[in-house]
Amino acid sequence: YYDVESSLQSAAASALAAVQQTMLLTSDSATVSRALLALSWCFHLVQAAAAQARDGTATFFATTAARKEAAVRLARDNALFDEAGQQLAQSRVASVARAWGALEDNAAARQYHQFLLEGEQGMMLPFVNGAIRQTPSTISFTTMIGAFKGISAHWRLISDVVTEASSTVLASTMSLANTNIATYRLWITLMGLGAAVALTVALAVAQSISRPLRRLADT
Repeated sequence: YYDVESSLQSAAASALAAVQQTMLLTSDSATVSRALLALSWCFHLVQAAAAQARDGTATFFATTAARKEAAVRLARDNALFDEAGQQLAQSRVASVARAWGALEDNAAARQYHQFLLEGEQGMMLPFVNGAIRQTPSTISFTTMIGAFKGISAHWRLISDVVTEASSTVLASTMSLANTNIATYRLWITLMGLGAAVALTVALAVAQSISRPLRRLADT
């Protein structure tokens, strides 16, 4: 999983860099620049969310020593996710800002985010020897259940943000392609970026849902 995720993220980063470089050479369109900026922050958002799923799992289910290291990584993941969110909220691409606002306002997605924040702080799941036990150092059972239910909303809304940014870039470059044949090369690159991001999202969703549920079942 980790090797595939790393390869996909590298492919997406390379594709995005190629798009940005090509646009510098072919156009000074402000619309395209704004759309590309939004798309670049979408890449960071997906990158952070995939890392949250991975490090969140380790934070709650790894050995004691590994949990501490994972919690440090999770804190960095959460910070990058928040930074990307702030940038997208301020995006001059209105549809992207609205899509991020929908994610931010979604109660289920907020519960999942709170779950990750508590994991970052060293809170543990409310289980001791297979039994539910609530203590000051454990996440509430209600928060845990709400977080698992919020995973699908979290990823669906992230996908909506990425879709809005990608659609805006495609629409902008399509109009430019009518006057500059060089921009046709962007389409292939954008398709590669979109595929890489979509696959990263799909793998992260599978990882974030299946592994915790398997571990809980084992307890």
